[in-house]
Amino acid sequence: TCGRCGGRRILLADYQAWRKEGIVPEPSEATLAVADYQEAPGLRLCQSCGRIMSRYRVGQELSFHIDRCADCQSIWLDGMEWELLAEHHYQHRLDEILSDRWQKALQQADLEARRQQNLKARFGEADYERLCSLRSWLTEHPRRQEMLAFLATPSGKNPSASES
Repeated sequence: TCGRCGGRRILLADYQAWRKEGIVPEPSEATLAVADYQEAPGLRLCQSCGRIMSRYRVGQELSFHIDRCADCQSIWLDGMEWELLAEHHYQHRLDEILSDRWQKALQQADLEARRQQNLKARFGEADYERLCSLRSWLTEHPRRQEMLAFLATPSGKNPSASES
C-alpha cells in the first residue's frame, strides 16, 4: 500500500493464491467518502518493471479502471478502488474482471445502452417505452407472426387474404 496515495499493488499470482486459500483481504475500515472517489487520470507505469499498464473497466455501475501489467502480472488499484470493489462484492472477481470475456460483455452492454438511447432520442421516451411494452407482449404471444404481419400491412388491407 502506498502511504502517500493509498493505492495498492498486488501481484496477480499472490491474489490467485489468496483466493485459492479463501483469504482475500477485506478492505480497511477507513472508507473515506467512497461515493466521492475520483479515478487518477492517464496511463500508469508499472512500479515493478516500468512498462505501461493496461486498463480494464470494472463494470457498468463502477466507472473506474484496474491497471494491470501484462509483462509482470502486477495489478494497481488506486486509493479507494479496493473498497469500491468490496462494496460491490467484486473483490473476489479480479480474475473475471481482467478477462477478455468480462471486457467484451461490458462493451456489448455499452453498445446496447447507446442503441437504446438513440432509439429514445428518435422516438421519444413515451413512444419508446410503449414500443418496448408491445415488443415484450408480442414476444410471448402464440400468434406473434400473424400480428407482426398485420402491423406491417398498410391499413385497410387484410394480410391473410392472399394466403387463403
